Amino acid sequence: MRATVASLLKGIERYNPENLVNLERYVDMQANENTYDLEANLAVLKLYQFNPNLYQAQVTAVILLKALTNLPHSDFILCKCMIEPSRLMEEPVAKVLGLAELLETANFNEFWISLMKDLDPLIEGIVGFEDSIRKCKYLEMGVSIGSIFNLTPISLMKDLDPLIEGIVGFEDSIRKFVCHVVASTYSTIRKDKLRQLLGNVTEAQASQWVSKYGWTEQLDGYVFIANQDEHIRTKNITEKISFDSVAAIMASGR
Repeated sequence: MRATVASLLKGIERYNPENLVNLERYVDMQANENTYDLEANLAVLKLYQFNPNLYQAQVTAVILLKALTNLPHSDFILCKCMIEPSRLMEEPVAKVLGLAELLETANFNEFWISLMKDLDPLIEGIVGFEDSIRKCKYLEMGVSIGSIFNLTPISLMKDLDPLIEGIVGFEDSIRKFVCHVVASTYSTIRKDKLRQLLGNVTEAQASQWVSKYGWTEQLDGYVFIANQDEHIRTKNITEKISFDSVAAIMASGR
C-alpha cells in the first residue's frame, strides 16, 4: 500500500479530497503494523485544513501518537502546527497533547499514570510506540534526574481506555525513549530501578533491553551503561577572518 500512497502524494493528487479515505486507511495500517510515514500523515492533516468538513479527530490523534514514536525528531511539532488551534482543545487530540507535554518535560511518572487512565486503547494499536519513546534521547538540561526517574511500577495493561486500543506496541516505544534517556544520563544504574523505568518489566525483559543496548549486567545488581567521560569530545574552533572581508565594514564606519 505504501507504493499506492506514494503515487497519491505526487503533484496535484496530493490535495485531492477523494484520496482521503485511502490515506486514512493507511494511517490505520501504520498503527496496526508498526510502520510510519510522516509525509503521508502530513498530507492527511493538510487535507483536513483544506476540507474542515472531512476532519476526523480519531485519525488526527493516531497521527500525533505515531509522531511521538519518532521522538526526539520534530515530527510531532510539524503535525501539531498543521492542526487548527480550535481542534487542539478537543478530545482525543487534547489528551495526546497532554501526553506529549509529559514526555517533553521528562515527567515519566505522570506519563505512565495518564497513559493508564486515558490513552491505552488508541496506543495499543500502534506497534512499537513504547519502544520508540524509550529509544528517544529527550532530556532537558537542569532537570533533576532523581525526580524524572522516581517512577511507581504501573501496569499499562490495566484499566485500558478505548482511545489507545488501536495502537499496537505503544509500551515498547516508551521503553526505547527511556533507554535513550538512561544512556545519556547514567554510567551505572540498579537493575531494579531500570525495570521500574521500563514500566515494571520482568527480570528477563529487563535483561533483553540491557542486551539490546549493549549494556552489561554486574554481579552487584547494577547495570553498567557507559563511561560518560568517554562521550565528551573537545573541539578546537579556529576563526578565519581575512582583512579583505572586514575592510568594507571598517571603511563604512569612517
